[in-house]
Amino acid sequence: MGIGNGLTDPQEQCKWYQEYMCTGAGHATPPINSSVECTALKAATAACDATLAACDSGVPAVSQAGCGAAMETCALGFQLPYMATGLNPYDVRIKCDKLPLCYDMSNDVTYLNDKDVQKQLGVDKNFESYNLIVNKAFSLDFMKNSHMLIPLMLAAGIDVLVYSGDQDFICNWLGNEKWVQALEWDHKQEFNAAVKTPYKVFGKEVGELQSFANLRFLRVAQAGHMVPLDQPEAALGMVNDLLAGAFLKSNLEVVV
Repeated sequence: MGIGNGLTDPQEQCKWYQEYMCTGAGHATPPINSSVECTALKAATAACDATLAACDSGVPAVSQAGCGAAMETCALGFQLPYMATGLNPYDVRIKCDKLPLCYDMSNDVTYLNDKDVQKQLGVDKNFESYNLIVNKAFSLDFMKNSHMLIPLMLAAGIDVLVYSGDQDFICNWLGNEKWVQALEWDHKQEFNAAVKTPYKVFGKEVGELQSFANLRFLRVAQAGHMVPLDQPEAALGMVNDLLAGAFLKSNLEVVV
């Protein structure tokens, strides 16, 4: 199983927005360079965390209200200051050129609405790259934690790869690394003690890997939210490694 730049444990991940935004977490240019804004982001972290705790309370009425509040509070606290910079939330290196997704998706839409393509896929529907009605229908689920499902998968022997491009803001690598390290599973201590090692494809270093047993976290260098778009060779290498079970071996030199 692979999770790429995911929002898996919002309560843990949202704690690290401020650091990523104000420092770049060691691998990106900080999108926010105002000390006043960075102080405000610290206050936003506490407010966001309180609503996320309510969202995952397990009490239906409290949870529903908390999840709605989390969407608003966390978005206001982190996403609005970021969007004010004009940068692409999926790649801190570039501007947001085309709303709502910041990328020109016209070729994708044309391709997926081609009758021959749809016939091959077995579908007969109009494809849209972004549908606000569908998006809003899932809005109360966005901020719910789902990381607690993963320890059962690990215990069952499923090989799990969590990867993140280090130029992504919206589901940044720092928050993803932190929730993986905080995950309660049989080998938490061993995983956190494991030395991070360079990950190579075709002899070229493309990221950094932390791994133990059947769980691993890979920070992909110079990639945004869409790792296969920004670093296609690295993406193909890690997928082939995952499918071949190569992450379980000591030799991480990839041949694709």
